[in-house]
Amino acid sequence: MKNLFNIVIAVLGIYISNGQPTELGNNFLKKSDTISFKSVGFNNYREIILLHNADFIRIENNISDYGGKSTFEKHYGKYELSDSILRLKPERIELKTYTGKPEQKSFTEVIDYNLDSEKKITTVFILKNYKSFQYLIPAEYDIKKVRIEKLSDIIRKRLFSRKIVNETTD
Repeated sequence: MKNLFNIVIAVLGIYISNGQPTELGNNFLKKSDTISFKSVGFNNYREIILLHNADFIRIENNISDYGGKSTFEKHYGKYELSDSILRLKPERIELKTYTGKPEQKSFTEVIDYNLDSEKKITTVFILKNYKSFQYLIPAEYDIKKVRIEKLSDIIRKRLFSRKIVNETTD
């Protein structure tokens, strides 16, 4: 858990101006070592961390109510970014399960990523800018029909997003 906080603290904002998708793809990680997209739900936290060396970490924490079972998943692998399309290539999964009260036991296992597994994740996203945020929209949605400005705040909150910090001139 301490490593998670170190990673989150180490995440730097990328300074980009509102450019074309090709410009976005070309300059995406030049000014920062890591980029983090977050999604928050009820008793659920998700994050995709893109590292400068083309590795990614996808974190999903599901915490149950009343001291019950909780699961923490970390997917590790490589990613590719071309134009405004992000493709994740998962390689392995680290699973931590806490049984909750009264036993309070934890189990950890590392497994290889399998496309047929129940731990399958969305791997292709389209990057879209809206207001001062950048969103990862799963490619399985018909992107031509989905208009980010028409989505409700609740839906946008559940998408992976990050705040865009505009470049300042000295």
